[in-house]
Amino acid sequence: MQLTGKTKKVGLLKSIANKAMGMFSSQPVVLNHSNYNNSQSKGWFFGMGGGQEIHFDFTGNSSIRDAYLCCPPVSSIIGKHASAFIAGKTWLLDGKGKEATGPIAESFKKFLKNPNPLQTWTQWEAQMITFTMLYEYCVLLPVVSVGYEDDPPSAIWVIPGDIVEFEMNPGAFYNTSGKPIKNVIINCAGERSIIDADKVWIIKGPASNLQDSVLPQSRIKPIAKNINNIIGIYESKNALINYRGTMGILTQEKDTSGMGNIPFEPGEIDDIQSGLMRYGLRGGQRKYIVTSASLKWQSMIIPYKDLMFSEWAQDDTMVICDALNYPYRLLAQEKSASYNDVKEFKKLLYQDYTIPTSKWVYEQLTSFLKLDQHGLHLDKDYSSVYALQDDEKDKAAARKARNEALQIEFLNNLLTLDRWRELNDEDAVGGEFGGKYYYELVAIGWSFGSMKPEPVKEQNDA
Repeated sequence: MQLTGKTKKVGLLKSIANKAMGMFSSQPVVLNHSNYNNSQSKGWFFGMGGGQEIHFDFTGNSSIRDAYLCCPPVSSIIGKHASAFIAGKTWLLDGKGKEATGPIAESFKKFLKNPNPLQTWTQWEAQMITFTMLYEYCVLLPVVSVGYEDDPPSAIWVIPGDIVEFEMNPGAFYNTSGKPIKNVIINCAGERSIIDADKVWIIKGPASNLQDSVLPQSRIKPIAKNINNIIGIYESKNALINYRGTMGILTQEKDTSGMGNIPFEPGEIDDIQSGLMRYGLRGGQRKYIVTSASLKWQSMIIPYKDLMFSEWAQDDTMVICDALNYPYRLLAQEKSASYNDVKEFKKLLYQDYTIPTSKWVYEQLTSFLKLDQHGLHLDKDYSSVYALQDDEKDKAAARKARNEALQIEFLNNLLTLDRWRELNDEDAVGGEFGGKYYYELVAIGWSFGSMKPEPVKEQNDA
């Protein structure tokens, strides 16, 4: 990897490492080819009298990062997706689908245990899939020694999407280079590093982008209003609980003796207001007021149930779940789901999203690592996941039934030995026996269940 200098390269990698482990910076960085607009005149506004104002329009990666940080359902769903993804076991396989062996395979296996000095493979994968789900793509920075490009990288760093921008080639789709992206620019810790696009890897999700044919569109953008609604609901609830302001008005009761209302004496209003500070629901506060004063209370608050916060939040959360391919019933807030329902929805999660996701992610990683040049590929096995155990039992039963049916065909001389094994997803025997039918094998002394013929015994005369 060639950067702008040794010092700058070391500084960049250190910055990326720190960024990778923290995942998100507390300070927004406005980057990428689309910009996050934080103007007061645009976006969605939520806030209550002196509370925090939030403006999100979700046009750029910094804004998408903020959606993850500020909208609990988004961070929860993506976190659960990442947990489901890493639940499978990563395998390095050969062309026959068997675990790869040999010096080359062992060197890659060693790399897969620790893709960089700060992360295990599981930690690295969780971060990679998190960023891919957020931005629909993930930029990977491999550290490759000059002259050893075919060897495993010494490290691979997952680059947060909010610190990346892209420099496009002029005439991206018809220039002679055939590369739409010219350079990838990483802005980290005050450093701006320009890296040739050939030196980085970009994992791309399957989502389409109607405005950009190079990079897919984040799934966050179409649900911006729903995310803003939920952020507003949580901000409003927080304001009602902690900064609710005036709850009501205390006034003198109307005098019925005909002498008219008696006004408060000077200082009485301040005394009453100071006294009320001692009452409330927090620790050390009194819960009840006892007074001989003739006072009237006029409430100024709206009952919480009338605000319909729960109903609104549920509706928007369901939309977010649908957009991010996550079963709503698996969220903790959905209490109506039974144990069997949860198991079925977990199975659905793996079948409809997690396993297909692992396929297109590992296809791209296999290509980036040049494993295919060695006849190798990465695969993810989820057979140990509890929710899928019934499926594994069904697969085993189906395989047993298929094998018994093939056995009948073999014994009736309809299949060769190798064809039987091929149809049963087994390696061929080959040699002088694999291509023969059962009657041919019997003729040369082969007994059923054996891979070697038994010599024909000669009968001796008595």
